[in-house]
Amino acid sequence: MVRFLAAAAISVIAFLLLTIAADAKELKRWQGSYSAASKPMTIVATDADGWSRIWQFAGQKPDTDFDPARQVAVAIFLGQRGTGGYGVSIVSMESRQGRFVIVVDETTPGDRIVTQALSTPWLVLLLDRPVEPIEIEPKFRINGSLPAQPPDFA
Repeated sequence: MVRFLAAAAISVIAFLLLTIAADAKELKRWQGSYSAASKPMTIVATDADGWSRIWQFAGQKPDTDFDPARQVAVAIFLGQRGTGGYGVSIVSMESRQGRFVIVVDETTPGDRIVTQALSTPWLVLLLDRPVEPIEIEPKFRINGSLPAQPPDFA
C-alpha cells in the first residue's frame, strides 16, 4: 500500500511538472540586429495589441499567427549598441516560486571583427502560455535593469 501511494504521489508530481513545462514550451524564436527600440525594453504580449506592438518595434511582420488564448510572446530589445555583433541569448526558462522566469543574457562581439555601425539587437519568443506570470530576469544590467514597459512608439 505504501509503495502504491508513493508511486501515485510521484506520478502526480511528474504530471504537474510536465504540465507546467508543456505549458511554457517554446514554439518559435525570431531575432535581429536592428529594431526601432533605441532604449532597452521588454514586452510580454498577451493580446493582439501587444503582439502588434512587438512587431512594430522589431520592424517586421510576423510570419506566424498569434493565438492569445493559448500563447504569449516575449520580446527583449537591448537598445542601441555602438557596433554590430551584439545579441540576446536565453540562458534558461524555468518555473520558480510561482513565476515563469526567463533569464536572458547579452552576447557581445568580444574581439571579433564586426560591422562598424549602430545596432539595436532584439529577440522575440513565442511560447505556449505558461500557468504562472512571466518574469524576465536579465543576467546583465543596463542602468539597473531592463524596463518592464516599453515607451510609446512614435
